Amino acid sequence: SGMAAVPEPKDDLVPVEDDGTGASTYHDEESSSEATAGDVMEAVLALFTSFYNADPAAFSAVVDKDARFVRTGFTDDGEPDVVSYPYSYFLEQLKKGTKGAFDEKFSQPMVNLCDNLAHVWCQYTFTFNKQLKHKGVKSIQLRRAPGGNWIIVNVADTVDNTQ
Repeated sequence: SGMAAVPEPKDDLVPVEDDGTGASTYHDEESSSEATAGDVMEAVLALFTSFYNADPAAFSAVVDKDARFVRTGFTDDGEPDVVSYPYSYFLEQLKKGTKGAFDEKFSQPMVNLCDNLAHVWCQYTFTFNKQLKHKGVKSIQLRRAPGGNWIIVNVADTVDNTQ
């Protein structure tokens, strides 16, 4: 029929030994992928570094042009709220930014990896001009590009404004 067979879901996701990144990693044992959690975390670190350095070129190198950034939170009435930002929004912010103004740090990353798809779940804090603005959980999806580089395709986060 010309259509590729859809693989059966697998229950054999197994932990991988610590590769020095501090990330917990799970991957499909039968995957032929040579990618590691360290490779994935390099792309995530490059994203955070591009903000710190206010570097639009570095941001563009690791973020897909169709990437979507979603901030989840609550309205003043306590209802769930979502705000979505396109790639272009952050590109413009970085063009106007100064080095060190945007400082986002992550901790406790957990990497899930299968073939050319990766997901990173981590805690984060965001400071602007050295003042804590918010913190929360960040969910980052990445795809592997030809040549092996990891590219960020989606980012979603929670926002906790309490200090």
